[in-house]
Amino acid sequence: MRITDLAPQKKRKDRWNLFLDGAFYCGLDEGAVAKLGLKIGQEIDESFLQKMEREELSSKAWNALLFFLKSRERSEKEIINKLKSKEFSDKVIEATLIKGKELNLINDQRFAEMWVRERAKFNPKGKRALQMELRQKGIGDDVLQEVFAENMSTETEESLARQAFEKKSRIWNDMTDRKQKEKMVRYLAGKGFGWETINALLK
Repeated sequence: MRITDLAPQKKRKDRWNLFLDGAFYCGLDEGAVAKLGLKIGQEIDESFLQKMEREELSSKAWNALLFFLKSRERSEKEIINKLKSKEFSDKVIEATLIKGKELNLINDQRFAEMWVRERAKFNPKGKRALQMELRQKGIGDDVLQEVFAENMSTETEESLARQAFEKKSRIWNDMTDRKQKEKMVRYLAGKGFGWETINALLK
């Protein structure tokens, strides 16, 4: 077989059309085209076609990873689940993860630190709730221990509890002090703050 034409697609310049022996064969990601060194006139065989298919899958998985990371940091577990949902094989996913880690695009500790900071800024929660959320994202206890040791002191959690309460307290202004305290305790406990933190705020 011989490559008789190879050109970028009109609507997607990152995709190339490959023609073999005068007939359209497939579309390829530009990354796969570059890595394989494809060129017009090149002779290829069945084993090369299999290699080409593997490179195309790798390029698709890599592009899916980059697109998934556009909006925010992602945990390794989130990325694995996303790639599995697109039906990439375990082997392709593993290779994609290795490349992502080598380029420091995947870092669970950095993700966890980002998560804690963003929650503190937009939706204050206690340590217990944050740990539960991060465990659901696949963050291990060793990473959690280090992240919370650096980012969640007793004073920090009390400050977050105060922020969370102040955002809600305006709707309780017409209640008695006792009723306000009852509301506050239930609300902050539901936000994952421990009794020691809530009690410190009550005082």
